[in-house]
Order: sequence, then C-alpha cells, then structure tokens
Amino acid sequence: MRVNNVYQSFAENVKTYRDKVAIIDDKMRLTYEEVNVMSNKVAKFLAEKSIGKENVVAVYMDRSYCAVVTVLGILKAGAAFLPIDMKTPVQRANYMADISKAQYVIRDSKERIDEITLPAIDVHDVLNDKNIPDDYVPENVIEDRLLAYILFTSGSTGLPKGAMVEHVGMNNHLSEKIRLLNLTDSSIVANNASISFDVSVWQMLAPLCVGATSVIFQESALLNLKSFRNTLYDYHIQVLEAVPTYLALVIHEIKTFSKEFTDLKCLVSTGESLTRTLADQIFNVLPDITLVNAYGPTEASDDIIHLVMDKNSDFDPIPIGKPISNAKMTIVKPDGSKCGVDEPGELLVTGICVGRGYVGNDKETEVAFLIDKETNQRTYKTGDLVSLGEDGNYYFHGRMDTQIAFYGKRVEVKEIENTMLKYDGIDVSAVVFDADKKQINACYIGKDEIDVAVLKDFLKKAMPPHMIPVHILKVDEFPTSISGKTDYNALNDLFKTTEDNSLFEGYDPEEVKFLKKILEIIGLSKLPGDNAWENDMRIIGYDSINIIKLVIEIEDIYDVEIDDEKLIPEIIYNYNELKKFVLK
Repeated sequence: MRVNNVYQSFAENVKTYRDKVAIIDDKMRLTYEEVNVMSNKVAKFLAEKSIGKENVVAVYMDRSYCAVVTVLGILKAGAAFLPIDMKTPVQRANYMADISKAQYVIRDSKERIDEITLPAIDVHDVLNDKNIPDDYVPENVIEDRLLAYILFTSGSTGLPKGAMVEHVGMNNHLSEKIRLLNLTDSSIVANNASISFDVSVWQMLAPLCVGATSVIFQESALLNLKSFRNTLYDYHIQVLEAVPTYLALVIHEIKTFSKEFTDLKCLVSTGESLTRTLADQIFNVLPDITLVNAYGPTEASDDIIHLVMDKNSDFDPIPIGKPISNAKMTIVKPDGSKCGVDEPGELLVTGICVGRGYVGNDKETEVAFLIDKETNQRTYKTGDLVSLGEDGNYYFHGRMDTQIAFYGKRVEVKEIENTMLKYDGIDVSAVVFDADKKQINACYIGKDEIDVAVLKDFLKKAMPPHMIPVHILKVDEFPTSISGKTDYNALNDLFKTTEDNSLFEGYDPEEVKFLKKILEIIGLSKLPGDNAWENDMRIIGYDSINIIKLVIEIEDIYDVEIDDEKLIPEIIYNYNELKKFVLK
C-alpha cells in the first residue's frame, strides 16, 4: 500500500481496528482508539496555542508510547516534530531547538527540563486535560510539501546539522518500508530505536499505517540480551531492525533456542556494512528469515536503497541493493561526469525523498544539495563512495570525506576537532578513528599540557558521549605526508601501545582482573591518563554494545545475575558503582 498521508492512513485504521492493540509499552497496551484520542488531544492543545503548519515542536523524550502519540499529535496539528533523545547534552539540545525555531518542547519527565530554554509542556498534563474532549477531531489538510520533521546529524563546523524532511519524503519512505518488509495488519514490529535516530520514524508510524502492532523495547531490555531475547519471544516479534554489531549479539543469544523463534520473519541491517560472515550466521540460526540490508541518509528521508535476501542469496560482498520508488541514483566522478559500471564514485540521490536541506544553515545546504537539471527536483550529495554492479545492485565502498560511522551513528570528525579548538590552550587539533576498535582518539598542539579530564567534561557539554575521544594526547607537531597534509595514519599509530601493568597501580588484584576484562571488551590497551572515565565510562568507548558484552562476561565469570533494575546509566556507566555489585 502507498501512504499518501500518515494522518489519514491512521484515521482509516482507527475505524477498522478500533479495539485492536496498536502499541505495547511494558505493561501498557493501547488500542487504535486510545492512540487516536491521545494524539488528538496533543493536536488540539497545540492548535489552541496557534501551532500549525511549518511550526516546529521539540519532543524531548526517550522511546515510549508518549513519544509515539506526541509525534502523531504534532503531525495531526500540521506541525513538524524535532525529536531529541534525553541523553542529548543540554547545550546541544538547546542549540538544536534554537536553530530549528521550535515553539515548544513536549516532555514526559521533569528530568533536566529546567535546563531546556523552550517553554515546556508535560504530555501527561495534556492527556489528562478534561477540557479537551475525547471526541475532538483535527481537520487540517496536510500538503505533501509541508515540513514533517527535523533530525540532527553530526556537522563539520563544530555544530550538528538539522535535516529537514517533508511529508512527501516521509510518506514515500513509509510506503517503501511497508512494501519491502511486507508489513500487514498482522505484523508485530519492534520499536527499539532512539527517537533521535531516523529509523525510529518508520518504527513509530509505519505500523500505525497498516493496522499492525508495535512493541516498544525498554532500555534495560536492549542492554541485557536475555531480556531482549525474552521480549522477542514473549511478544512474537516479526520485524526487527538493528545495526549489524547488535544483530550478531542477538543471533548468538538465540541460536540455542532458534526453533522457538518461528515468529521472527524479517531482520533489517542498517548503519554499518553487512558482512557475508554475519549473513551466514543469521541464516544458519534462522534459515527461513528474510534479511534486508538497508542504506540511506537522514537527508533523503532515511533508507533509499535496500537488498532483500534469503538463505539462497550468495552475494559476497553483500551489496546495499536497489533504489526505492521515486528515487534516482547517479554516481559521479570528481569532475561531475558519470561513472561506468563497477566504477566507484560519489552517490547522488534525486527525487521526492530528498529533504529541504539543513535548517538555519544555508552554507552547508548549498554544499550538499542542488537542483537536478533534468527533473528540476532536489538532489543530495551523499559523500559516499558507491558503485553500480553488473548485477544491477549498488555497492558501498566507504566515505569520501572525514565522516565516520560506527554502531549506526554518523560522526563528522571536523565537528569534534572544531569543538576542541574552542577550549582554551588548544591551538590545533586532529581526530583519528581506529576502525578495528571502533574508537575515537585525538591529538592537540598547545603551549601547555591541559587537564584532559576537564577537557572531556567541556566536550561532554557540547557533544554526545560517543563523540568524546577516548585518548587525548599533546604533541609538538602533527606528522605530515609527502604532500604536506596531516598524516592521519601516522597519528593513529601513536595510540597503538602495548599493555602497561603500571597503569593498574592502586587497584587490588580482583579489580585489575575486572578492569582488564573491561578494556578487552572495549578494545583498549591502556586506561586514559585521567580518571574522568571512572564516573562515565562512555568516554572510553563503553557504549550499549559493550554493556551487553560485559553483562554476559560478568554473569559468566562472577556468577552475578544483573537485574534489569541495575541497567541504568547511574550504575552501568559508572565504574565505581558497577564494581560494587560485581566485586562484592
């Protein structure tokens, strides 16, 4: 089916599936009628505040039923939503809201809300407002070219960029996801993405457009593979999208119980390259599964190319696939001429999927967006090296610039470097990425040695934890290549050191054993010179994937059962808190 309007598609499904469960969020089950009433209340509240077409409303929440009904209500009001994950640093969140000219922020928690500069609305107050009748129905006409949402990605200037996506692009993407994943009214879809990740858009809205059910995964379930496995099984999940690194862990967890996961019909790989090895592992455990390799930038309404595979597919390497409807791909050389078959070049995408550009950032928009002379439609320059194979599939070869991607997140190296330059005492900075360890490190040139712990605290106020360099070194000069440019490979070598047991002085033997296990999982050979990592291990690369691996090791080695209640940031990212119940 084609989605011409999310609001109208959902309204039709309310008539057909009024009492059917639309959303499951822990113990809460909301029917289509209940979701409709809740989202209508949000729309009515916004209308009374004169919020409508082309206005932007920030959604400051974690993944939840509140986020879904809020987003749907904003769209019903004719406005655009700006999703901001609660983990986003306040300074960054305020910048995103300011440059987007957001009118309000809707939240479902009082946590940190006083630090957000926008007028705040508690969604629970709106949903419980008796003055808004349950039978209110918005009557807005939603045109294709209206702004639907703004999603921020890393920016090269030191500030994030907000990609503006219109309804026509969003609707086209939803339609293609429904078609390619074969979503129907009997589908049960996992909603496991952060609301600030573009995957969340289809996970929230596509199921509502076909009369399906979506299951919202609790954060603790994502961090504990046993809980994740149980959620997949208990709720009969049929469709799941995740980055390959996470899919590998999931497959390893369920392989012993593979015969019990007959409901799981489709796995979608996104954000990283899908390898032949992982594909084989998936089909060995789930031979009847459909595996989809998805590729696409936020600037073009998310995924624009898909490859649908089954156990008989023998691609090696695995291509990213073929374009969605209403999207034209062109691969060009540096001089703008078109590449031939199997010749890598920059991928350009043209069509209704391409958004308006970056909100409040004409300079970056002019660099990355242009108008196609043949179709008079927008074109986005992805910056990705891609080739078109003889088999008609597109193949991904990497980036043309300094942008990196790991665990599904896009990071502009220049944003980190430029943010470091704002710190007193840093004259020049350079950031490198170790692809094997999936680790960001940095060097700087300055007159004096700086306190790295204080610098990292400064960076944490401007950037999310996954962008903070693990190791930061002072150097007298940067190595250069023959052409005189900074030699980033040589810089990377500075961080390849052997283990030094003197780094563990002050820790007792049991603690050293535990620390070495953490370093092994993260892929570090040594601890940073500062101790800032003890309060927030995310700054040494300890992310959600590593949490999962460490939980497995802790339960195996220390015979400690980690309850979901302990999988909260205050404990799981804090070394001193974590060791209390591991080394008790």
